[in-house]
Amino acid sequence: MMMLGYLGAGFICYMGYKVATANPDIEIANDTRPTFLQGVLLQWLNPKAWIACLSGVTAFNLADASSLLYVFVGLYFVICYLCVSSWALVGDRISTLLAERSNLRVFNRVMGSILIVVAIYLLYLQHSG
Repeated sequence: MMMLGYLGAGFICYMGYKVATANPDIEIANDTRPTFLQGVLLQWLNPKAWIACLSGVTAFNLADASSLLYVFVGLYFVICYLCVSSWALVGDRISTLLAERSNLRVFNRVMGSILIVVAIYLLYLQHSG
């Protein structure tokens, strides 16, 4: 199990390095805007969302399905749409800032460094626990 932790942390460090050293030159064609149908399908085919839902469902007693229906689904509905909306709003606002090459380079370095720090912290947690 320790080896899996090392491999995972190593992979996260590698991804952090790749993000931090990524080429800041990005060309995006105007015709690559996703369609509404693609956005809807993304929500239903998102594996992270399914894993989060499955782990949330296991916190409830299945004998009392009404609490599962009203509490869990209600919370997820509100929280997910608030998060998706705020993510879209921040992404729209930050896109103007990241249009400059120097700003994108700094952003990549900060994000890559954060990934590396997270990997090191996960290793620390593995050894302290």
